[in-house]
Amino acid sequence: MLEKFFDSSAGGQARVRSLRNGQHGELLDSFSRELFHSRYANITARKHIRSAEHFIHLAISNAIPLLEWNEQALERFVQHVSSLENIYGTGRGEFRRILCGVNRAKMRRRQSLRQRDSA
Repeated sequence: MLEKFFDSSAGGQARVRSLRNGQHGELLDSFSRELFHSRYANITARKHIRSAEHFIHLAISNAIPLLEWNEQALERFVQHVSSLENIYGTGRGEFRRILCGVNRAKMRRRQSLRQRDSA
């Protein structure tokens, strides 16, 4: 679903591949599906995808396991980016929405893995 928010130019397609091939690319793709179905504008969705990508990067570099991506991890992230808030144009409330979207994507991923394993 990432391709819905990036243009079809070589640069846009390279960005989609980079996101998908990165760690937790499936989560970012699921998160972008959430944004698409919620009818976010492309520019806003790309900002949220970038913020989610940054959150994932911070979680990985601080060895925070996927199952512990919660309010505490979010607070750590908010502290980390507080000086960057103007760059992202994303405040604390938006980061909470992003975390909720990432968590919904995690749940869907777990459900699909369970279904696949039980088949």
